[in-house]
Amino acid sequence: MNLLLTWDDDSLPLSQNNKAYNDCWGYAAEGREYAIMGGAADVFFFDITDPVNFNLIAKIPGGDTTNWRDIKTFQDRAYSVSDFANEGLIIYDLSDLPNTVNVTYSSNEFFTRAHNVQIEEATGRMYICGQPGNQNDLLIFDIATDPDNPIQIGNPELTGNYVHDLYV
Repeated sequence: MNLLLTWDDDSLPLSQNNKAYNDCWGYAAEGREYAIMGGAADVFFFDITDPVNFNLIAKIPGGDTTNWRDIKTFQDRAYSVSDFANEGLIIYDLSDLPNTVNVTYSSNEFFTRAHNVQIEEATGRMYICGQPGNQNDLLIFDIATDPDNPIQIGNPELTGNYVHDLYV
């Protein structure tokens, strides 16, 4: 493995643990590759098709400064949750990449904070966990029916009171 290039912006705010960035996810469409990076205050979308000459497409603010944002994709949408911030779920429309990214949904309807989002692409199910204080710390959503309007289909009763991460 060879490091080709790095990106850093010293003007960005830092989280409570003095970090500017905290998670990264990849997305590919129409022969192009993208990196989506969670930051302390923002979510960044990069075109990395040419990794030596990559391009920052969008920097979209979250609600609060936080230690953790987790991001996953399904079809042409990106889903973001945030720990240590009360942002709930934010959905980004990736269909106009490499031109722009737009927010299609931002709500605390189902939860305010979460540590992890995981998506099972074959079924269009989204799993959310790591919600401090939620007795049944796992929420399951249908995002296949309408990727911009999640439908809660499960909240199973679990032993213990906190699920930190999961993989489906």
